[in-house]
Amino acid sequence: MSLFVAYDSRGISDVGADRADKIAELCGEGAVWHEGRNSLVCTASEERVDVAVESDGELGAVVGDAYLDSEPLTPSALRSVGPDFDRVNGEFLGVLESEDRLRVVTDRLNFQQLFVYETDDLFVGATSVLGVLHYLADVDRLDVTLNRTAMTEALNFGYPLEEKTHFEEVNLLPAATVTDVELTDDGLRRTESTYWEMEYGDYYDDVEEAADDLTEAMREAMELRTDDDHHYGIHLSGGLDSRLILAAMPKTARTTAYSFGVSGSDEPFIARLSAMASHADFEFFPLGQYLTEYAEEGIRLTDGTVPMNNFHHLPSMHEMRDDCDKLFLGSLGDITLAGSKLTPQMLTESFGPDDIYKKTDSFEENLWNDLLDQEYFDRSLAKESVARSYGRTSPESNHCNRIDIWNIASRQARYIFRGGPRSIGHFVPVSNPFADKRVLEVSLRISPEMRLENDFRHGMLGDLAPKQAWVPEAANWTPPAVNKLKYGPGGVRFLLSKRRFRRAVPFLGDEIPFGYPDYEEWVRTDGELRSFVIDKLDRFCDRGWADHTAVTNAMAAHCARQGSYWRELFSMVTQEIWLEAVESEFPGLEFGPKSEPVTA
Repeated sequence: MSLFVAYDSRGISDVGADRADKIAELCGEGAVWHEGRNSLVCTASEERVDVAVESDGELGAVVGDAYLDSEPLTPSALRSVGPDFDRVNGEFLGVLESEDRLRVVTDRLNFQQLFVYETDDLFVGATSVLGVLHYLADVDRLDVTLNRTAMTEALNFGYPLEEKTHFEEVNLLPAATVTDVELTDDGLRRTESTYWEMEYGDYYDDVEEAADDLTEAMREAMELRTDDDHHYGIHLSGGLDSRLILAAMPKTARTTAYSFGVSGSDEPFIARLSAMASHADFEFFPLGQYLTEYAEEGIRLTDGTVPMNNFHHLPSMHEMRDDCDKLFLGSLGDITLAGSKLTPQMLTESFGPDDIYKKTDSFEENLWNDLLDQEYFDRSLAKESVARSYGRTSPESNHCNRIDIWNIASRQARYIFRGGPRSIGHFVPVSNPFADKRVLEVSLRISPEMRLENDFRHGMLGDLAPKQAWVPEAANWTPPAVNKLKYGPGGVRFLLSKRRFRRAVPFLGDEIPFGYPDYEEWVRTDGELRSFVIDKLDRFCDRGWADHTAVTNAMAAHCARQGSYWRELFSMVTQEIWLEAVESEFPGLEFGPKSEPVTA
């Protein structure tokens, strides 16, 4: 689900055919152009985006899966609810034009994201950075500078932090904000306000009450988002977040569970058992060695903010395009439901930004110093960004809550939401029931201690779908229901041997808990992938950002099993692929000084 909007104080002119086609392609299949008073909007097909152009020329559009008073959110409903946008339930991006202004509203958690470029006479926003750049090129305003802090963060973590993109002039609108761009005699004037903040408090005293309320909220969230007339899909893994979505699915809804993974791994097998327990159809898409073929497409769709090893699912998405009307994702469930990102150390006052940085950093420091240009890629910039973004969370909250809030605004919004909803939503409409207003409200009333000590997903499964509670989890092979039976009458411990259980399944191969390929080994053994990586690293070094000899030595050491450097190598390759995509679509742009080539 995608959207593009331009608001120009000088008046909107037609976009050139080539650029219009490029923007429409980024918006999705069947994209439609709409013209308002001073605005130009392109959205995905009318079946996927609600657009209204009123009799006086004022335009409105709503992207996402959101509701107002149990009815799907429409542009007119969004216009009528302002400024009380907290009433809207779900994920959305709204654009409303009035006589003298353009208003953009983002959802609470920034599931639906808008990247913007703005000057005193022009405001351009799009759910894709490339969409912004294409419009700027069309009106001869394409003059962008590479943001080296964002590049440093992307290499360091796999994604930029805060609202940064790879370009200084293009930034992400924050979550839960109302942005008004007013047309004045002096040009455009922007104001911004926040209608909701993520705050923990008013904690439950009783664990059972919290679990019951969370279960009921999840059930209501799924009832709101389904009916008997559509076909629904669930991206089902071997864990518990997506399984809860399936468990809460109304029994009358036509449902197919889709699973992706390496053939013979545990996760798709367990996903199949979950689907059988809920009498849902099941379809498995094996993750083949498509990385060299689809990495470039995935990185282009996600603006270089998601590492290249996340796009094996794209062939399946092409197949699924017309297979279901809406696909449910479990994004955010690991934080909302159980605090599985929490550790006991986070409860101490000593845990802060430095610890977050260490847990988030994915580029080994000595290797960074050996490979990269230290003057351009200053590692301290990434550390400062972590400290600054952590400082934006409420100092009145305890450390666990601040870390959760940071995690959602940073890793989830900039990486998970882009890698999942953005790339998948280009093909199939997506919905994230954990963004439901009531689910969020209940989860914010659960203290970090209670979340740390109680995995609420276990009890919720027992209430929503008891059979699901007896399907084991990937990695530990223990059914969630066993957690409630650890100690039986007389103190007799109830145990289930995961080895014995697993060995009883004849067609499972070596123990591979999760369905992801072994990237470390794959780079060593697959000649096509290795050549692809070396070629991209060669070009990255050509820009003068990395040392050719050091990169060659790191690649050789990895292939000789003298080290494991695939994450760092993939990180550089991801950035190179993204910059190549930008340069290929805008030949006038070129990034980085040139240097000598690297050898394999």
